Amino acid sequence: MFAVFVTINIKDGFVEEFQKASFGDSQGSVRDEPGCYRFDILKNVEIPNQFHLYEVYEDEQAFQAHQQTPHYKKWRQTVQPWFEGTSQRVTMDTIFPSDQGWIDQKPCLLNWRYRTNYLLPKYVSIVLVSKFNTVGRPWGQLFEFSANFN
Repeated sequence: MFAVFVTINIKDGFVEEFQKASFGDSQGSVRDEPGCYRFDILKNVEIPNQFHLYEVYEDEQAFQAHQQTPHYKKWRQTVQPWFEGTSQRVTMDTIFPSDQGWIDQKPCLLNWRYRTNYLLPKYVSIVLVSKFNTVGRPWGQLFEFSANFN
């Protein structure tokens, strides 16, 4: 998978607006783009006007397609005037999780919803699915995780 880590500094007085505008791009990316597997918005705790975007795509072509989507273009047009300086971008190849791991977790991204200022499930359930041993010694347990966002 192809990953991007972007660092953006925002002018004073535009932090809240930037956060709100960025939700539309991140949600549109994971919801509407089959090749987008992650889009995190992170705020630096030491530098309050600095944000980091962590994005994972199937490949570089999926990332380039992302930059042509209506939600990205709207986001870019809205937030560009709030940038303090030039954004920094690092591109990477993912190592972990596996490509299949990224694919398998995507359905969870499609079910987020807001609770106050955060995306939280209504309840979480963890169920023991099975136990397995290696050479007769307990090695671990396999759990199933589910979250209800309704």
